[in-house]
Amino acid sequence: MKHKLKLILLGTLAVAIFILFMISDIDFSSKTSLLIAAGTFTAAIISLYIANSNWQRETNREKATEEKKRILFLSLCEVTMDHFTEAVWSFDKVKEYSRELQDLCETNGNNSQDRQRQICDFIYREVEFNKIKFDYVNFNLIIRNLDSLLYLRKEATPTLVNLITFVEVIYQQIDLILSSSKNREAGEVCTQCDYLLKVLTEVEHKIKKFEALNK
Repeated sequence: MKHKLKLILLGTLAVAIFILFMISDIDFSSKTSLLIAAGTFTAAIISLYIANSNWQRETNREKATEEKKRILFLSLCEVTMDHFTEAVWSFDKVKEYSRELQDLCETNGNNSQDRQRQICDFIYREVEFNKIKFDYVNFNLIIRNLDSLLYLRKEATPTLVNLITFVEVIYQQIDLILSSSKNREAGEVCTQCDYLLKVLTEVEHKIKKFEALNK
């Protein structure tokens, strides 16, 4: 509606100028020069108006595209955090076995050796299973879209980068536990499990912090 009104006003102005020139008491050549000047001026205004309209349309299109990118990236972050949280929680059974193994290692009785080996096997199987959960934590998608970190709140960006780093740490620790379990080194398994669970606790805290910062 505003665009139509502007065009009508411009048209009215052009007609008014034309009538004014026609009734003015000046020679024909002067009128022609003035009409050419007025026409050039009007054409310049119309060109400027068209250029401004095109710029506004392009700007609105870019804003719409940026908004879609922002929504997609934040959705990607949300899905990844859900997978990460599920992967962290999946180690609950490992926590239980780790506590029992810790108690047996502290007791260190000969009668507990068989049970220690058995728990090491349980931990081995659980960690193998839980490792599959971490395979679904696809931070590679976020890494490929690191330029999209601009869409995050400033405070949330370093937290997300830390979480990406933690994935490598967790995988390394999982490999150490599996290696220790295969060798039936109960004491080493206790140490590695304890460190892994501390890392997972820290990760869970950072996930909650990330979600809070990015609301």
